[in-house]
Amino acid sequence: MPNTQKPRLVEHGKHWKNYPAEWTTRIERIAKIQAQLQDAKALGLDWSDKQFTKDLAIKNVWPSMRLGLYPLPSTATTNTKWLRELETLEQHAQANLRRIDDGQAREARSLEGFIETKDCKAVKRAIKEATKRASTHNQDRAVAYIAKTGGGKTTLAMHLIEEGTVHWYVEATPSWKRSYRALLLSLANTWALTVRAKQSTLDLETLVIAHARTLSGVILFEEVDTLCSSSQEFLKLLLNRSTLVVVMFMTPEARESLRAQGGSQLQQLFRRFEAQIIAAKIEPADIIPFDPDLWSRATTEQLCDVANAANAMGSIDAVKRIGSNVTALGGASVSIAEEKLKSAISLYRMAVPVVHTKQNRRAA
Repeated sequence: MPNTQKPRLVEHGKHWKNYPAEWTTRIERIAKIQAQLQDAKALGLDWSDKQFTKDLAIKNVWPSMRLGLYPLPSTATTNTKWLRELETLEQHAQANLRRIDDGQAREARSLEGFIETKDCKAVKRAIKEATKRASTHNQDRAVAYIAKTGGGKTTLAMHLIEEGTVHWYVEATPSWKRSYRALLLSLANTWALTVRAKQSTLDLETLVIAHARTLSGVILFEEVDTLCSSSQEFLKLLLNRSTLVVVMFMTPEARESLRAQGGSQLQQLFRRFEAQIIAAKIEPADIIPFDPDLWSRATTEQLCDVANAANAMGSIDAVKRIGSNVTALGGASVSIAEEKLKSAISLYRMAVPVVHTKQNRRAA
């Protein structure tokens, strides 16, 4: 026998029998998701009809639709309109459900092995302060973390996601340099929004902004290189139109490239930063936590050599790989053999040579 039990939030009111199957099946699916969100008290919300449909066109109609009290429209145009709005509501509901699933998955994953550096603590403090601003709709909610290649930006981003500090992660692609649409499509994919074939950039922008306004939390953009002018305007718009905290991870070269572009849009974007955190240089004492058993055997001079190599190019990645090289070379027993450490650093430098950027040369 098929299960004909209606979802908890659905009632077959006087107009229900007039609804086409496309309406009833979708309404029941949506109501089931709303009930799941209510039962879980997801994100600390009650998921009332008002909360569930916040900022959506269907907000005044959904309560009577799910109760079967909304009259079926007499025209095909209006009928199609509300079916489209039901589709939008379902996508919105599914996105919120995924947020819960992602949060539970994050909690299930182990954070063992991650070293919480001073940079990590600084980024988390800045995000916390920016989040406080969101409650008052203060637009200055951007946070930038600037670190060299190999500086652990991706590892830090994954840690922030796993512990729930960051809710959405978007990795910039080279196409962003030339195409504003590419940025919008990346965001639509991140938020699982349905993009229609040949949808105009304006409609896509409207879709993404409308969805962003329903969200609260932190979104992180990594590998932000030279954004096109429209993308710069969009990030400013995201801070204006939503309460999201926008975090950007970038290299020093990318930051200088952005600053060199100039223009009023970029000035307004940089004005909205809660903090711009430049990665601290690695000090000898910072190295030991990455492999206490190995580096506790090193002399102060040896730790300085590793720190100098890491600061020249590679940062945290250099520390980890130089340590692996020392172990592979059999250079650690009671102490670390000097020639083995030099070989370990040389092996790393052969794989990752120092590349002098224009910024490096100016500093020199």
